Parts: sequence; C-alpha cells; structure tokens
Amino acid sequence: MPFTLLHALVVLPLHFKAPNKFEVFSIVISSMFMDLEMFPFGLDGQPFGHGIFHSYLMVLTLYPLVISIAIYILFKVFRSAVTKIYTLFSFNPKSLNLKFTQIFFSCLIGGVSHIFLDMFTHQGSSYLLYPFVIVNPFYINSFVDIGVYLLTIVLSVYSLRLWNSNRHQTMI
Repeated sequence: MPFTLLHALVVLPLHFKAPNKFEVFSIVISSMFMDLEMFPFGLDGQPFGHGIFHSYLMVLTLYPLVISIAIYILFKVFRSAVTKIYTLFSFNPKSLNLKFTQIFFSCLIGGVSHIFLDMFTHQGSSYLLYPFVIVNPFYINSFVDIGVYLLTIVLSVYSLRLWNSNRHQTMI
C-alpha cells in the first residue's frame, strides 16, 4: 500500500453497512497501527521494512487482543473526548456503548485486511507466514500489484462517499 490511511478506507465500508457490528475507531486504528513498526528500522539507518507485526501469526493472535484492550481502556477513560471526536467526524457518539467483542472483532478485521492487501503489494514481506515460510509467496508481479492499488482506490472512494452520506444524515 502506498499510503497507510488507505488501509483504513478500504475496510471502513463495513462500519457504514453494519455499524452495530463494526466499530469505526477500532477499524481505523487496527488497520493502520501496524505500519508503525517500520519506523524503528529507519532510525538506525536500515531501510524501512515489514517485521513480525506484518504476519498472520501476529495479526490473528496478539495484535488484535492488545489493540482491543488499549481501545477499550481509551474509550472508558477518555469517554467525553472520544465522544467529541466522534461528533466532530459525524459518527454517532451514542454507539460508544461498546462491547469488548465488537472492538475485538473490528480490530481483527482491520489487522487481517492490512496484511491481506500488503501480501500482494510487498515482495519483501518475509514475515508474512512466519514461522512457516520466510518469503512472501503471494507476491506475483506488478500486474497484481496494480489491481490491488485500483481496488484500494475504488474502495477508498466508496468509503468517502459513504462517510459523506453519513455526515449529511447525522446533520439532519
């Protein structure tokens, strides 16, 4: 993926189509947060790369659990600030009566979607199937790469249209 924000926009339609099942903040954070692991590489002069967080092992186990707990605590401790942010972005703050399972499921989907998109666009994702395979067997060629980028653009535009539509309904 060329831009981390697009990871969130790709899966955000799930929230707009089923807001009682998919929590927006959890989807956004979980689909983008794992890219932060690339920054320590650049600090010591190494090229940016994907590490263990960009693996199905991590994204199906520890990653959604840790992110879910952090988001759940954030919602409980900073409830009024989160409500203001939801209102600012025209999301329904009444939906903040969340269950942990809803947050966890949204984080799981956000993380898995990130890995799924990256596996077709990053040849150097050596941790993808860690510990079983130390190469990315899903990177085929640049034509698949282009297809994933086009799909990403289409879904991102669709997300923005749904969000805009949601904003107008919230204002009425």
